[in-house]
Order: sequence, then structure tokens, then C-alpha cells
Amino acid sequence: MYFISVYSQCITVPLQYILNEEWLLTYLFR
Repeated sequence: MYFISVYSQCITVPLQYILNEEWLLTYLFR
């Protein structure tokens, strides 16, 4: 269970960061 939790965190955190970057880029180059 712990392993799955860590694995999911390792995926969601960068994903969130990427989405945030994308939002920032689209906002800047609108």
C-alpha cells in the first residue's frame, strides 16, 4: 500500500507541475 502511495505521488506531483507550467505558458502567450 505504501509503495502504491509513493508511486502515485511520484506521478501526480510532476503531472501537476506540468499542467501548471502549461497553464502559465498559455496565460503568458495568449
